[in-house]
Amino acid sequence: MHKQLTHSHAIKMLYKYIITLSFLLGNGAIALVHPGMLHTDADFMRMKAKVDAGAAPWITGWNTLTANSHSSNTYAPSPQAIVYRGYDGTHPENYSKLYNDVHAAYALGLRWKISGDDSFADAAVKILNGWSSTLTAIRGTSDAALAAGIYGYQFANAAEIIRSYSGWVAADQTRFKTMLHDVFFSINHDFLVRHNDAELDHYWANWDLCNMASMLAIGIFNDNTTMYEEAITYFKSGLGNGRIDLTVWKLYTVDGVVLGQCQESGRDQGHATLDFALLGPFAQMAYNQGDDLFGYESNKILAGSEYTAKYNLGEDVPYTSYTNSDVTQSVISNASRGTIRPAWELIYAHYHDLKGLDSKYTGQMRDLVNSESGGAEGGGGNYGPNSGGYDQLGYGTLAFRLEESESESVSTGAASLTATRGRKGNQLTGGDDDLLVGSDVDRVNSVSVRTIATIKNDTIAGPAGGAKLNATEVAKRVPAHTLWSFPDRVIDEQLADLENAGCGGIDGEPSSSGPFGVFSVSSLSVHDQQRPTESVEQIPRSNNTSDKSDSMIYRHGSYDMSSSSTNHSLVGSICSSMSFGLDKGYRQSILEGQLMENYVRNVATLLQPIPHSQNTYSSLYVPNALLGSATLRGGPTQKGSGTVAIFFSLMATSAFNLRATNKARIFDEVARTLRLKAFDWLQMALEELPELDHSKKDVCRSGVPQMYESAISAILTLITADIMEGSMSEYQVHLSGVNRICKQMRDQSIELDGRLVTISSFLTVLSDTTTVDLQPIPWSTRNGFPISGSDMFTDGCDLEVTYGITATLANYLHQVTILSQNISHFISQNLPIHPTLLSACHGFSKTISSWSIDQENLSSLPAANCNVSLGKIHILAFAQSLQIYFHTRVLPCTDSEMALYVQRAAEYLMEIEAARAQQERNLDLTASIMWPGFIASCEAEPGARDIWYEWWEGMRKYQIGNISKLWTVVKQAWAMRDGGLKEVPAWMPVLRCTGTKILAV
Repeated sequence: MHKQLTHSHAIKMLYKYIITLSFLLGNGAIALVHPGMLHTDADFMRMKAKVDAGAAPWITGWNTLTANSHSSNTYAPSPQAIVYRGYDGTHPENYSKLYNDVHAAYALGLRWKISGDDSFADAAVKILNGWSSTLTAIRGTSDAALAAGIYGYQFANAAEIIRSYSGWVAADQTRFKTMLHDVFFSINHDFLVRHNDAELDHYWANWDLCNMASMLAIGIFNDNTTMYEEAITYFKSGLGNGRIDLTVWKLYTVDGVVLGQCQESGRDQGHATLDFALLGPFAQMAYNQGDDLFGYESNKILAGSEYTAKYNLGEDVPYTSYTNSDVTQSVISNASRGTIRPAWELIYAHYHDLKGLDSKYTGQMRDLVNSESGGAEGGGGNYGPNSGGYDQLGYGTLAFRLEESESESVSTGAASLTATRGRKGNQLTGGDDDLLVGSDVDRVNSVSVRTIATIKNDTIAGPAGGAKLNATEVAKRVPAHTLWSFPDRVIDEQLADLENAGCGGIDGEPSSSGPFGVFSVSSLSVHDQQRPTESVEQIPRSNNTSDKSDSMIYRHGSYDMSSSSTNHSLVGSICSSMSFGLDKGYRQSILEGQLMENYVRNVATLLQPIPHSQNTYSSLYVPNALLGSATLRGGPTQKGSGTVAIFFSLMATSAFNLRATNKARIFDEVARTLRLKAFDWLQMALEELPELDHSKKDVCRSGVPQMYESAISAILTLITADIMEGSMSEYQVHLSGVNRICKQMRDQSIELDGRLVTISSFLTVLSDTTTVDLQPIPWSTRNGFPISGSDMFTDGCDLEVTYGITATLANYLHQVTILSQNISHFISQNLPIHPTLLSACHGFSKTISSWSIDQENLSSLPAANCNVSLGKIHILAFAQSLQIYFHTRVLPCTDSEMALYVQRAAEYLMEIEAARAQQERNLDLTASIMWPGFIASCEAEPGARDIWYEWWEGMRKYQIGNISKLWTVVKQAWAMRDGGLKEVPAWMPVLRCTGTKILAV
């Protein structure tokens, strides 16, 4: 008898809290998009198209750019070791060297992207590398904070344009990131926190705004979500004048136009306009990452822009006396009235061209600046030699001007529940089941987790901070009987792909009649081999079924997993249990069939290290997905909405896998949209979890544990989708949620499927091994090590076939991490390590070294000799890398010992690939777990890297996105090690510097 779920509501709220907190802390739960600062790839495509067509006014902007000497590919940079802004009584100011070079790098980047001429990229790289290898500090007076802010955000934007250039190598990019972090961000953060120990309102708004912009830009370039979120949070709730409510602090309505008086309006108009030269880029960078700060607080930036533009156009505006701790300004200042800054194109393009909002004064100011600039906004060097002419990057006519046809309609009123998302007319509407597609779908869906994850006051944040949707409205947005929707072009392109591959059915008809329909996908899978063609019987339509509804045999029975051809028989079993009509769209069903068969045939097998009849990815998840499919089509709801989330998540994972085909972009688009649907249904699954208490008689109601298990399974499948996609932007949030739900259920003695417990526990152990900020754990001298009963895994949990490791080694892995946390406790307290801890470390070293595979019970390995051999080699590779992990986290070893461990791990992993190649026709394609290779290869010295390079490049054939991400980290670790950094583990400084989160699975 299960005990009651007295804390089920707490479980749901705790998981929501974990998600929300993770985003606020910037722990890697979102994926930052590249290029994604002032410009996206779509923007560069527009610029190029306009210039190539000679279209005005873009061609005028282009001519202005190319005529500026800063954009010459012969530009010679002047990097300085220390930049001084503000005379300190000793050192002359030299910050003009920095702002000239920064603007040159940006201008050269634009010329490269639009012209395609690599000589401009090479010239930009010369600037970026020159400064990153030279600059160590920014000093002077307090004005140093202005330099760090303005030139920090500008330098990061220039680098963001160049980051995709093959001539800017990884090691150089890493060094540039380090410079941004150590030199610029350190000042940005300190200024926003301390304000040089002055009163909070002492510094004018532009001081905060430039440092916020720099922090945001560096966060994006360095893939550091903590920085990014800190800047966003400061915009909304910071203590200084950069908070939007303090920058634009007084609102008026004049002739129907909302005007916003600014904090610097009474100071002078040069600085008042500077505020918007900074607010525009700040909001633009956030917008390109999915955060609409332009729309924040009813378009408050626009209100300030209209006020400032109107006054600088010579018209009157209302004014309220302003007072801070230093001054009282009773009248608006006319100093520098009419200041010409190339800053208005960006703001006008967003509010007027994109959103269709009245922005007449901003537009008139844009036109005034353009008329004074030769017909288009210029850049640094076009507005005089002083720093004011370099306060903004400029070239807005070329970069931001939009056509009227590219405007974005904005619905108003609560009933529409409309939340704009794209930059080219794409929107996500709450009232329908429309899903986002189009030119910006890559950018938008890559941050789709943010769309449904930030939960406050029991509401779900709408897309990009738009309209708020509560749980009921989410249900409306994802109706129970609604499938997923794509435009005809997406469906047609994929069906053409299938037809070209010869994936027809009987008599030329597609062999599919539902989401799990069967048709050959061998030419689309990562198997570069032909499977035998299987005959598929067409499923007759039930005579008792109405023409207007799909029918389903809901009792599916059990799925036999007893043979090596499990996945093929499973597909047939699933297919034979279905009979769907075509009213939802025959082509849509074919796509569903393609994705689900690819998952069952290929993906489920690929994700395990060796073929196995009890494959968790198919035996655990697929039957639940089948129930979810039935629920979507009006069938009985079993196990709650979690099964529907599983259904969409598996299809998303399959679509990510199919990016290996020649339809990579389309499948990527489909995958991200399906994953967004999975998020929506997961939210509903969490809302459905029953809340029970002691007084209820149904505390052990049938099906309650299953509802929790389906929700847990849905979260775990989203981790799998993250692994296949490769950004690894969400897995930590998912793991935290799963673990807390599992703990609450264990506390209530609710029995969970042991497979779910094993998966979540091992993924957590694996994640902890490569987490840079694990909390220190105090060492207890009263307990031995390891503590009795502390093992997380026991024999019989099938880790050998699921992850290629034994329970013994998995427990060792966990215990090494705990020892490292014990050591961190002493180091963090500046205390000598306790002798008993040192003794425990030495004793555990002997335990690990004495381990032998002969001690292990390997009965779970499949009976086939080739599979047993693969399993054993996998385990041995794990054992070698466990030694490396221990000696880099706990007790060091000699260089020769480390080299031996690294070499042995490489040999085992290469042996696995050789065995797979030899048995290719007899084995389903499976991929090794990446942890042994990742841990070992990072420590390889230069002379021992050839074998690792060969192994990593070979692993890319599996088309698992996470593999490429891990390989990138390894190469960065090598570059840092070769640059003289000797920190161990070698991956640690890479993850710390870049803010990257990894799961080496």
